[in-house]
Amino acid sequence: QYQQQQQYNNAYPPLGGAPGENDDRASRPPMNYAAAAHPYALPNGNNSAAATNTAYNNSYNNNNNANFQQQPQQQYSTPTQQELNTTSIIRPAVPSQPLPIPQFVPSTDYFDCLFFPDPGMPCRNGANCRRQNCEYAHKETSLTKFLAQLRAAKKSLDVCVFTITCNEIASELVDAKKRGVLVRVITDDEQSLSEGSDIETLRNAGIEVRMDKSKFHMHNKFVVIDNKMLINGSFNWTRSAVLNNRENVIITSQPMLVARFAEQHAMLWAHYDPTRRQVMESLI
Repeated sequence: QYQQQQQYNNAYPPLGGAPGENDDRASRPPMNYAAAAHPYALPNGNNSAAATNTAYNNSYNNNNNANFQQQPQQQYSTPTQQELNTTSIIRPAVPSQPLPIPQFVPSTDYFDCLFFPDPGMPCRNGANCRRQNCEYAHKETSLTKFLAQLRAAKKSLDVCVFTITCNEIASELVDAKKRGVLVRVITDDEQSLSEGSDIETLRNAGIEVRMDKSKFHMHNKFVVIDNKMLINGSFNWTRSAVLNNRENVIITSQPMLVARFAEQHAMLWAHYDPTRRQVMESLI
């Protein structure tokens, strides 16, 4: 009943102009929502998880990403003429008949989904904590799973994230640097100056950081680990995102997705090279 799941990625830089100006959208997959868990949320049964919001600025100015997973084709009921004529009604797509639960296609690729907020920041003592009424989390959380992936890096951590203020995540990057892992961080220049930013901590640890130096945002939120694992989603690396926000993270070793995001990091890393910027400014 179900076609084999097909995954493809749409990690790309801004279009660079208004519609009609160097516009190559016709050759790109459709851009829909930042994240949609409901199987009927997107046209043609596509689900997406991404850094991008559905805004003009995100399509034409900010650096964002979106990865899509195609779901089986379904039949939908047709809206009535009254609904089509009534702009105040937003009617969700409804299947014309009950649908069975989709069957997963066996795969050797690693895949996991994390959702925030967490019940608390992880306790440093873990299950061995003896403090009464300890407010920290003592069981596995989304953040501890996230940190475990960073801790598993052996060769490289290519980070591309809007903002970093979560000390636990910054500490993992510093520890990776000490282990001999190549850590390269791309972030937004404005956010690097925000209160609680860990960017200077990373730089002081010898980690190279590059920024966009733009009035628009470097809005990506992903990391490629050892060129074998991808972590991507709506999750900014902040304490507030861990404890308060509704966020999502996808972790996958799917080769095509990993490769596309690795290419995007490489492109941005070269684009934000301060030496290149100095040369360009000298030519103006």
